[in-house]
Amino acid sequence: MRIWWAALLAAVLAVGAVGLLASPADAHALLERSYPAAGASLPHAPHTMLLDFTEAPEPSLSTVLLLDSSGRTVPGVGKLTPVPGNAKELRAALPPLANGAYTVNWRTVSKVDGHVTGGSFAFGIGVQAPPGVSAAQAAKGGSPPAGSAPSPAAVAGRWLLYWGLALLVAAGATGALVFRWRLPRGARIVIAAGWLVAAAGAGTMILAERAAVGVPFTELLGTATGRSLLAQAAAVAVCGVAALLAALRPAGPRLAVLGAAAAAALFVHAQAGHAETASPVRLLNVADQWLHMVAAGVWVGGLVWLLLGLRGLGGTARVMAVRRFSQLAFAAVALLAVTGVLRAVPEVGSLGALVSTSFGVVLLIKTGLFVALMGLAWRNRYRLVPAITGPASRARPAGPPPLSAGAAGESPPRGKTGTGTLTRRADTGTEGGAGDGAARSLRRSVAAEVTVAGVVLVAAAVLSGLPPSSFVQAAGRPAAPSSVTVTGSDFATTVRVRLTASPGTAGPDVFQVQLRRYDSGRPLPARQVQLEFSLPSNPNVASSLSLTRGAGGTWTGQGTNLSIDGLWDIDVVVQQAATAVDVPLRLRTRLPPEHITAARQPGVPTLYTVQLGAGRSLQAYMEEIEPGHGVVHFTLFKAPEREATITSARAAAITPGGADQSLKLIRFDQGHFAANFTPTPGRWTFRIDATTAGGATVSGYFSQTIRP
Repeated sequence: MRIWWAALLAAVLAVGAVGLLASPADAHALLERSYPAAGASLPHAPHTMLLDFTEAPEPSLSTVLLLDSSGRTVPGVGKLTPVPGNAKELRAALPPLANGAYTVNWRTVSKVDGHVTGGSFAFGIGVQAPPGVSAAQAAKGGSPPAGSAPSPAAVAGRWLLYWGLALLVAAGATGALVFRWRLPRGARIVIAAGWLVAAAGAGTMILAERAAVGVPFTELLGTATGRSLLAQAAAVAVCGVAALLAALRPAGPRLAVLGAAAAAALFVHAQAGHAETASPVRLLNVADQWLHMVAAGVWVGGLVWLLLGLRGLGGTARVMAVRRFSQLAFAAVALLAVTGVLRAVPEVGSLGALVSTSFGVVLLIKTGLFVALMGLAWRNRYRLVPAITGPASRARPAGPPPLSAGAAGESPPRGKTGTGTLTRRADTGTEGGAGDGAARSLRRSVAAEVTVAGVVLVAAAVLSGLPPSSFVQAAGRPAAPSSVTVTGSDFATTVRVRLTASPGTAGPDVFQVQLRRYDSGRPLPARQVQLEFSLPSNPNVASSLSLTRGAGGTWTGQGTNLSIDGLWDIDVVVQQAATAVDVPLRLRTRLPPEHITAARQPGVPTLYTVQLGAGRSLQAYMEEIEPGHGVVHFTLFKAPEREATITSARAAAITPGGADQSLKLIRFDQGHFAANFTPTPGRWTFRIDATTAGGATVSGYFSQTIRP
């Protein structure tokens, strides 16, 4: 009994740990990036907002609010709509916005698995962005998300569904491979209970989803999420028909039909989980997840059927059933381990995520419970099973077998003497038969396995309600730096200079210079500091800026000296008491943030689409016609599939060496231009600035690496 109580205590502690760790995180459609980006400071008001998620969101169940610096809702924000060609992206039109700080509150429902997530971020127009909460912080528990996740009802629904389908799929597997097409006594009740539990789980999942989304059933069921839940409910209903037929006669081909129906229901459920996320190997991921659940169902559900067989069978029938189940369980566990590793690697992403995300920690708990189950299974297979199936346990007096393997549910007549009496005692465990002590130990050990397996299914249900660690990491990638920093020293190595330009883009910038002695690193006193700007690609562009003294050897100033995107030469002139020091620096302006998507197909150039706002977009691609001859194409659109009328345009490239290279444009159409260039291996950036017929100025860029 100590094994059973130890398993129960471990199960209770594991459930508590899983419950505590499940609370901070939300669902799976996390905000990966946006335009405007979180923390961005834009020189001009955008016309469109873009939200890009780690999973495809449900547009009709997604909302966004824009708040000004006083907390009031900004009217006129458009409804979120999907971006053509990108299922993970939503966009909304923005009204004219004045300079100031704004906060975006968003909420969405994953189209893949139906989980709710939400968050907020801030940006500024003409001012620095205020501090805000990013989607990644919300997912990691830094701030409460808009929805609750995973809710106890959702976890309970999945847990019930898993248990019910496990019992049904194992009824088919063990019925065919363990009990020789006839389940042991009590099978009708277990089959009926399994289907009722699965049906209760499917119903609870629908109710939990409706409560999380907060919309009427009619609206919910009209979405992809609702249709997925209905498909799972329909699959369980089909299992009900198969379960009814099997319960009427738990033997023969009906068991195979029941197992196949339960396996099909698990496949439908696998399509509504993590594995269905868009991926080049999506079908393989779904197949892997399905095999993982089927293997778990055969093992976990098979333990219940083995308990039933240990109580209802005796003699040779029990010995053979135990031996066959041991072989079936070994194969199921091997498949479970392999498929689990294949799914865990892409979902976790890195070793650090195992301890830094809720998904990783719950996965560790689930793995620990699995190892504990393996320990119990090892004890059963290599100690208790041989004790039951060994020669001594099979030695019985001559006479009829105690229970025919083909007559499940029948018992020998009571009151018989001689061989029949001895056999009955051995079967019921009331006498010390050769394998009875081992059989009782095996029943207790299998009961402990069932207890721990139940907690493993709890962990699996919680994992389905947590964002995979790789999603959290993708959503938590740092945004583009809000400044550009360069360092250098004078020729005589007497002073070190650190220059920071914020935001580092063409236009207004704040410049900060730190002066340090070259050898000691201590602040360098100076009487005056001035910046001299020149643009090597355009000798006519030059300016200067005097800085103001600050504390600790820091000098600051503000200006529009970086007026053009490009590579600038900046001389830092440091005037000391008797001498002046000149420190040459080179700074490349940071291109303004833009929202760009890439369409890659084998055998054709990668097509880049840049959203420019106000419904405009730029499509561009680069191709190497032959060695030493490349062509870059730019096409500007006023609307999807409608070219814009461009009156003038100029383009440039940044070579892998960092040099600016002007491109001579050739007009092909009213909005289509191309330019020749000489490709060299490395990363190239191509940019175009154009003026439309209406006088609007638009610009966009893309970067691509040319392989040797």
